[in-house]
Amino acid sequence: MWAEYYRLWKEEGWTQQQIADAKDVKQQTASLRLRLHEVLPNAAKKAVTDELFDEGHCEAIISVLQDIGKLSDWITTTQAQTELTKQILNKHRGSSKGIKPTVANVRDAAKEWKEFIGKAESLLNDLPDEWQALFVQNLSSFVPNSSLMIPFLFGTNDWTTACKKHLRFEIGTSAFVTVAF
Repeated sequence: MWAEYYRLWKEEGWTQQQIADAKDVKQQTASLRLRLHEVLPNAAKKAVTDELFDEGHCEAIISVLQDIGKLSDWITTTQAQTELTKQILNKHRGSSKGIKPTVANVRDAAKEWKEFIGKAESLLNDLPDEWQALFVQNLSSFVPNSSLMIPFLFGTNDWTTACKKHLRFEIGTSAFVTVAF
């Protein structure tokens, strides 16, 4: 898809402007295409090849590019972007109908993912240092890497409510403490 842009940049040492001039596109377009080639997960690249996504869809997907930091044992940026891609394709494509989701659909879903990850980060940062590793361990053990599973697991769409009601941290070997928010 954007491999030729990338080859010219990496192997030939061309600038983004040189690539843009050669391909008859704006420099911003060349920059975006290089970025998409580098960071877009394979599932989204396949959706482009299948003509279900275009660059607007992909730009929304890579907007879920955050410093996940302490949560990286639970979810990485690539995992979040891949899950977002799967969520969009499952919701809007249907079984095998090949229906193309709108860019607005992808932007809305990306916004939800950023909020979801942001809430997890906020909850983590609000915990005492000694509980933070346990929080991430619980996420890794019990919460799949998809916001679609929150209602299934906790009976609510609100992540904070789910944690208030259900998330417990194991302290020591046998004691459990419910975190109060």
